[in-house]
Amino acid sequence: MKASFLALLAIALSGNLAFAQEQDYKAAVNSYRAGNYTNAASLLNKVVLAHPEDANAAYYQALCAQQLGQFDKAKALFRSLSERFPERDAGRLARRALQQLSVQPPQARSEPKASKNSSADNNTLPDNACVPFSRMTGGHLLVRGAINERPIDMIFDTGASVCAFGANNLAACGISPPSGPPQHMMAGVGGHVAAWDMVAEVSLGPIKRSIPISVLPHLERPLLGQTFFSDFAYDIDTAGGFIRLTKKSQGQGARGTGWYPTDTVAVPFHREGRELVVEAKVNGHPYPMYFDTGAAGVVFSFGDIRALGIPIAPDEAQGIVGSGVGGRTLGLQIKIDRIELGPVLKSNMNVMVLSQTAGRPLLGQTFFGDKRFTIDNENSVIRFWH
Repeated sequence: MKASFLALLAIALSGNLAFAQEQDYKAAVNSYRAGNYTNAASLLNKVVLAHPEDANAAYYQALCAQQLGQFDKAKALFRSLSERFPERDAGRLARRALQQLSVQPPQARSEPKASKNSSADNNTLPDNACVPFSRMTGGHLLVRGAINERPIDMIFDTGASVCAFGANNLAACGISPPSGPPQHMMAGVGGHVAAWDMVAEVSLGPIKRSIPISVLPHLERPLLGQTFFSDFAYDIDTAGGFIRLTKKSQGQGARGTGWYPTDTVAVPFHREGRELVVEAKVNGHPYPMYFDTGAAGVVFSFGDIRALGIPIAPDEAQGIVGSGVGGRTLGLQIKIDRIELGPVLKSNMNVMVLSQTAGRPLLGQTFFGDKRFTIDNENSVIRFWH
């Protein structure tokens, strides 16, 4: 019923456009889904100017402003949309986007609701699996999996609460992305981005699951997140280039606590939603951070840096543009004297300080990418190997 309603809504919205503007609108939506936000914004400006009553076009116009980093403009457009069309679907989505842009939630990355069509009947969850990985530029772990039995490379991302695919990723596999207006907003580095939900069969090695995924307009690589592998402990063997996954045991099981070498160092974590939160030390000060294999580096917000009392020397900071699921955002690269987590210590470390972040700082590959570690979900610890 919901899918039918959204499809009818999309038809009704597009029907309000004059024939002269319809092609511009379609081209704008295609450009948005392809990640060409500048071209999409230019086309939508013409459509909205000619048809200010078209709520759907106005909503995409606001999304484009957000993706281009024009946050004040995006807020103004979302606010106008929510006030002019309070009962329309686009108006309700605009209110939600405005709330998320105004107050960054502690648990920043949203998770789609499970669908009643999602079934575990066809899931394959072996006791053990071993899959190879390669390193992308920036240190991301790239694994070869599949979606709906179509092979695809994905980033193994402990910091992603869900599995996320770009509409471009699906199209490259011959899979049609969801239609109709976006169903929710996802947040992360770069800000917020509109997203759609769908159920897909995702597999990695012998593991196969039918799960809800989030579909974004554009991603360089899909993200394999916690909804796929949270039932497993996973050992990332940096030297060997393998990820070994072991299903959670009942009690101690075949790979309980006694399986690990006695010299592993266990660092506790807790979850915020599905995110892994560890307490690192930054210049000696305890500070909660997301442990994120999908982050190339270490990322703080300007608020984090102020809370930690770290001065930013203008002559030493380097201007950068950060990017993530939410698009691009401006920031600085600075050095931090010391960051620690359990046995891992990095000194005089380059970190990114960004305007739009994922709610908490990200502890990424530049910090732990040269270490072997196991995420032990059953005991809520990260075990670092010597």
